[in-house]
Amino acid sequence: MNPKNLRDRSRYLGNPSQLFGVEKYKSVDGPSAGNEYFRTRTGSGLEYYVSSGTALDISSLTYKGIPINYLSKNGQVSPALHHPTNSEFLHTFNAGMLYTCGLTSTGDECEEGGIIQPVHGRLHSIPASECCGKTDYQTIDITGKIRETELWGHSLELSRKISSPVGENLVTITDKLTNCTDSDMEFTILYHINFGYPFLSPSLRMIVPKNSEVFARTEEAKKGLEKRYFFTEPVDGKEEELFFHTIPAKNNISSISLENPDLEIGVKISWSADTLPVMIEWKSMKSGEYVLGIEPSNNYVLGRTEERKNGSLKTIKAFETITMSVSMNFYDI
Repeated sequence: MNPKNLRDRSRYLGNPSQLFGVEKYKSVDGPSAGNEYFRTRTGSGLEYYVSSGTALDISSLTYKGIPINYLSKNGQVSPALHHPTNSEFLHTFNAGMLYTCGLTSTGDECEEGGIIQPVHGRLHSIPASECCGKTDYQTIDITGKIRETELWGHSLELSRKISSPVGENLVTITDKLTNCTDSDMEFTILYHINFGYPFLSPSLRMIVPKNSEVFARTEEAKKGLEKRYFFTEPVDGKEEELFFHTIPAKNNISSISLENPDLEIGVKISWSADTLPVMIEWKSMKSGEYVLGIEPSNNYVLGRTEERKNGSLKTIKAFETITMSVSMNFYDI
């Protein structure tokens, strides 16, 4: 049965929502109370929740009933409880499938001109407006806008669209970032995509193009450089490792794949190479923080001040719009 075909769909289904669609839910309990979510099902095994309260990030995702994302000890957290200062960030960071960082800083907290640039920025804690979830029976779309602003300072508007074709296992995030001021603005963005157990396990393999370049950020990461694409069981007290990749592009798209032969599933992660030139691998084999982050980015998560010193802090011109895209395509192996 082809769910995109009216005749097939109408013969097999009483109501299309039996198989696919988008529905809105509201959390009524715990730290996420008050937050609203779009539940999306494509009808072929892919299901995910998009949180309108946290910049339309993807809070969780399953494929064929298998949990794919990592969820931190904090669980899902309402933006009302989000405190992005250096120590408090650790009490509210949920990870989830997608946690978008920016827009004025990513990485460590820093202070410039008396203004604090918080850990990984403010974007994730900003509720989206003009949110809409709909399907035309060909594609399921969730759209909205997130505005990050400052009196006398920046005014950045992120128009986000999350799309999945009906009957397929693909999710694509397309972001259009507009500088709504008459001045050029420095900006950062990082797509913090987080994989956890059971998809993350010693059987998981990371497949990267052979002509990719990589370097390690920390001394601990340098020790594990040769084994950066392989994973272990959780290790008590294990320090995290961070690797910076430059992945070659084809038709302006860079891609890597993750495959778990024990579960017989994989995912291809792709992104726009011109606007997201860096791919960060966050590898934590620590017990309780057992996570693999694949993070397309336009920076090296050094913090705004150090990024500028490094020559890697990007600028969006006055009234300019820049487009970024990231996709995850799940498949059987």
